[in-house]
Amino acid sequence: MPRKLDAATIDAILDDIAVGVATIRACKAQRADPRDFYRHMLRDEDIGQRYTRAKVSALEVLADEILQIADQAKIGKVVTDKGDGTKEVKKADAVERARLRIDSRKWLLAKLAPKKYGDRTVIAGDPDAPIIDPKAELLRGLVAVAGSGGDRSSGGGAQ
Repeated sequence: MPRKLDAATIDAILDDIAVGVATIRACKAQRADPRDFYRHMLRDEDIGQRYTRAKVSALEVLADEILQIADQAKIGKVVTDKGDGTKEVKKADAVERARLRIDSRKWLLAKLAPKKYGDRTVIAGDPDAPIIDPKAELLRGLVAVAGSGGDRSSGGGAQ
């Protein structure tokens, strides 16, 4: 039977989410129905804001995990079936598995926080990095001068 969502249960769920535990898994660990948690989050603005902060924290955990996985050597067995029905077993670093784990986390980070973790190349301007066209700026300057009657003096030159 699901547990009633009291403040302590919600705190425990949010604490788990902040360290990278999936929301559904965090709810189940507290014997809480995930649907009830989501309903509480939608109804209570404070819980919604805390959930958002927990998810942002979880992104940092994912980024940290990438470094841990890359730095950790994990020896595994590579089994190759030979043509004569025998198998060859070699011990080797589990590079493919580590690459999959890293790539999965990188993909998630790029999708969930593209401004911070994405591989986006800015081709067109956006509010954070507008494109400045030198010709357009020159034209604006000329229009401004023409609109002021051609007076380009700043008051400090000879008259």
